[in-house]
Amino acid sequence: MRLLAIENDAPTRALLTALFGRDGIDVECVDSGSAALAKLGGGGYSAVLLDMMLSDIDGTQVLREMRFLAPELLTKTILLTTAPERTVDSSEREEVFAVLTKPFELADLTDTVRCCMSLN
Repeated sequence: MRLLAIENDAPTRALLTALFGRDGIDVECVDSGSAALAKLGGGGYSAVLLDMMLSDIDGTQVLREMRFLAPELLTKTILLTTAPERTVDSSEREEVFAVLTKPFELADLTDTVRCCMSLN
């Protein structure tokens, strides 16, 4: 199983790699929306973790582009945000697997990712 983690914070990327790597999940991390879009076109991911606040383009724009590049991944996407009421609208909530608010509990994150991957 492969997880694409789109997260601009280096310590969080390291945490995600260690956390899911110990479960045998191949974690590929990118630090920007543009890097994510380049990866998404290649496919092969079981799930996507998407930070809504990125340095170059925001998570909303990444979702828009995903609709064309990899629409099958929308329902396998977990959004990570510090302010869900401001950064995630209702239509986005309906098309993704889950929305988690930062800071999140590690158990909630791992349970959500495992559940998402088990449905695929």
